Amino acid sequence: MFKHSKTPPEPRSARRPHPNPRVEARMQQVISLRRACARAERQLDQNQQEASAMRSVIAKHPTWDGHSTRRRQITQLETDTDRLTGELADLHKQIKELLDGLSDDELLWLESDQDHKGQ
Repeated sequence: MFKHSKTPPEPRSARRPHPNPRVEARMQQVISLRRACARAERQLDQNQQEASAMRSVIAKHPTWDGHSTRRRQITQLETDTDRLTGELADLHKQIKELLDGLSDDELLWLESDQDHKGQ
């Protein structure tokens, strides 16, 4: 009878490009890598929650069937977590290298623009 409607997300204001095209390209890479980090971190959190929930089921109900499947899934989640942790380290290293190549004024441009977008 009643419809539950989600409030649409606020549209992002377009980011002002830096006047220097080389700096702008570097900033775009940083922004892209930061988004990739956020996705990987969300996946890591999800993996940890799922593995924890499965461990909890195994501990609470040790006689239930299906624990071998749960253990296998936990192992897969742990493997994925290790992979994601390595990817995150690489992403952070790439971001650091890109940021090291920017001047203080350019960093302020990037960070102040991010603040305006609510990130």
